[in-house]
Amino acid sequence: MNYEEAKRSLASHANLPGTDLPIEGSFVGGLWLLTQKNVEPRFMQHADEIIYCLRTVNTHFNGPDPNSRSGCPDHSRISEVAYFVSRIISGGLTLHLKLNRMRQLDPDSLTQLSGELCRIAYAWDQFLAGDVSDILEGFDITLD
Repeated sequence: MNYEEAKRSLASHANLPGTDLPIEGSFVGGLWLLTQKNVEPRFMQHADEIIYCLRTVNTHFNGPDPNSRSGCPDHSRISEVAYFVSRIISGGLTLHLKLNRMRQLDPDSLTQLSGELCRIAYAWDQFLAGDVSDILEGFDITLD
């Protein structure tokens, strides 16, 4: 996946207008569908795709091996993807709360969704740090 493909995929997962991914293929769109009707949750698959995109974004902005990069990261063009990721996280959290209130998902699925949202947010934070090659490194430690 190249950077442009990752950027389009993140926009689609944020369920923004003008993207080519059907709503069922979108993280936020799929969660919205769960609030409207009984559909099969696919948020784990979507979260994996988002993490894959964030890995591409990480190496695009922070170099092929951010661990070995010296100096400050150049995030002057981060606005190209920042709103997409923010929308994925904020939309995901809002719909998680709605699904919880509606009792639309069982407790284990809600816990899984919480974990996926945390994983996406953690990967985004690691990208923003600018010097982390494995954007999920240490995530499992944060949950202990």
